[in-house]
Amino acid sequence: MYFFSRFFSVFILFFCFMENGRPGEPIIIAHRGESIFYPENTLAAFRPAKGKADMVEFDVRVTLDGELALLHDSTLNRTTNGDGLFSSTTLSMLKELDAGSWYHPVFTGEKIPTLEEALKTITPFAKSLVEHKTGNAAQYINLFNRLDMKNALILQSFDWDFIKDARKLDPNITLAALGSDELSTSTIQSIKDIGVNIIAWNFKSITQETCDLIHSFNMKLFVWTVDGPDIPVYVDMGVDGIITNDPGLTKGYIQSRKPGNLDLEKGLLAHWKLDEGARDPNSRIVYDLVGKNHGTLYASNPMNNWISSPESSFSGGIELNGDDEYILLPHNSGLDIGKNEMTISLWVKLNELPSEMKRPHAYILGSLEDSCSILMDKKSKEIIFKVTDVNNDFMKPGIPEAKLGKGKWSHIAGIYNGNAGKVLGQSLIFLDGKLIDVHAGRDTKEPPSGGANAIVKPGQTAAIGRKGTWSYGYFSGCVADIRLWNRALSFPEILETSRK
Repeated sequence: MYFFSRFFSVFILFFCFMENGRPGEPIIIAHRGESIFYPENTLAAFRPAKGKADMVEFDVRVTLDGELALLHDSTLNRTTNGDGLFSSTTLSMLKELDAGSWYHPVFTGEKIPTLEEALKTITPFAKSLVEHKTGNAAQYINLFNRLDMKNALILQSFDWDFIKDARKLDPNITLAALGSDELSTSTIQSIKDIGVNIIAWNFKSITQETCDLIHSFNMKLFVWTVDGPDIPVYVDMGVDGIITNDPGLTKGYIQSRKPGNLDLEKGLLAHWKLDEGARDPNSRIVYDLVGKNHGTLYASNPMNNWISSPESSFSGGIELNGDDEYILLPHNSGLDIGKNEMTISLWVKLNELPSEMKRPHAYILGSLEDSCSILMDKKSKEIIFKVTDVNNDFMKPGIPEAKLGKGKWSHIAGIYNGNAGKVLGQSLIFLDGKLIDVHAGRDTKEPPSGGANAIVKPGQTAAIGRKGTWSYGYFSGCVADIRLWNRALSFPEILETSRK
């Protein structure tokens, strides 16, 4: 009790602030913890949410001997080394199980926490969003009162009879009604009538009109479970809470909407503006403005390749025919990233879409090792950012052809962050400053294999317009302003690089 009394005066102010939200910003709620990178509903998943999430959500069930503990599923099979029903297992039996190794061996020995353990772990840095799965309202309310923690949490459930009972037992506890079907005016009113001010709904059923309707009732809207490119959609929609497996990515996007100081020179390894033709139309040298990674243009008549302003969105660019023209970049350590982070940014104008190509691949920027490549893929009908680490684990998020166009300049950026999680890296691809796709862990296997989090594979021989020194994967189109960093740029920095 002493521990929580110490923090009460500080956290009552903090949690009132969180419940009201920040003007123009939703609350970030870590779904089962930072479960994209850690085993869900464990203390190992809750702790990394500090500094990223305003709330941590988790699921609670009643054990055979009447204790409240955490697990999403009704059975133990998926997320522990046990089997059978949770409800047929005592707490002491649950505490013998391993709730971490299913995700990755590094989490072997992680235990199923009790509700009390979860609250005590989360409360010093965030509010808890407690999801009732089983048990009666009195079991929950009594525990909250014993711990003096009802101001440190929100209680939610799909069982609205449970919500009604909780309201009768405690007129002041904050409650949320969970659901997933289409929301009507009558449904919203019925939720409000039982004393609930927060609607926690499946994002797939939420439109801008639904969001506005809920707000017209002076109620708050949380949406679940929102990840990857869906994050910007619902942040911009104006919902009050984003329930996400990836609170770090969500926070990154929210920060991108704020002005700030940017340092795009930090970690910049190479910068090919591709504007040499503006000064010398016969030039075959492509200069790196940062290092010594100067390239050589291979084309029969360079005057036909260089693009000068105003044809390009920049001071210049280059057009390649897709048959035999390319720029070879030097094979040296200057192009080795040397870290488990990197970002690549470039501008491109396509002469053809991926599905229209006669060849399987076309490399806008390609290396023999695919250490970091931007390429068009005919089979998947995408532009792909492929990054490979020293263990030959790779990720390749993509931009679907439906989002691309021909004959117009587009900005493409790829980010690799091997430090995103303890055992999994993360890779993202952007189009014109907007997040399009996100991959976590190596693409060859699903977690718990891990992977794609080590140093970027060194020793690459790269080219603009084909795959390194291979006479393969020639690109047809225009390229300008290619930059390479040995760090993962922030969302605001990606936005800045996408501005013409």
